[in-house]
Amino acid sequence: DEMLVELSDKTGILEATIRQELKTLRKRPESTKQVLTGKKLTAEKGEEYLLLSAVITFPEKLDYVLSKISPDEISDTTAGALFRRIASSGGSKDLAAVLDGADEDERILFTKLSVDPGFDPEFVDKNIEDCLKRIEDRKLDEKIHAAKLSGDLTLINTLLFEKKKLLKEKGL
Repeated sequence: DEMLVELSDKTGILEATIRQELKTLRKRPESTKQVLTGKKLTAEKGEEYLLLSAVITFPEKLDYVLSKISPDEISDTTAGALFRRIASSGGSKDLAAVLDGADEDERILFTKLSVDPGFDPEFVDKNIEDCLKRIEDRKLDEKIHAAKLSGDLTLINTLLFEKKKLLKEKGL
């Protein structure tokens, strides 16, 4: 009950609406419940979910996150759609508007991340930075892989030099 009240306060969604949504989720088939309670997060989507969770929990972080990554760069379609919805709401503290017109998967993911952000809220800024760095590293690795497939040695060397520079900055 306390968590529902806190969630209601943070999201601006009426407590009764959250209770009804949870009641509806409990009645859903097991396959849908699995998504809510323990959807397997792949390493590549984990960062995206954590970023989305940070924006849901701390809407004031939206502008910063969107200045670093576009919703179109999000590989998970559900997370990308929620990012676009939140961005179009202007980062409003009333995130209830985000769920207007959202499909079932979007509602489930939003509810899951609202209830369990997946990180310690005290370290939200560090989590955001770490996620953004990991996403950038993954993009660079994908570019290197594509360059290797194309056989473009100049591009491969340029990308490997960039990767070496990033590793040096990290102290590795």
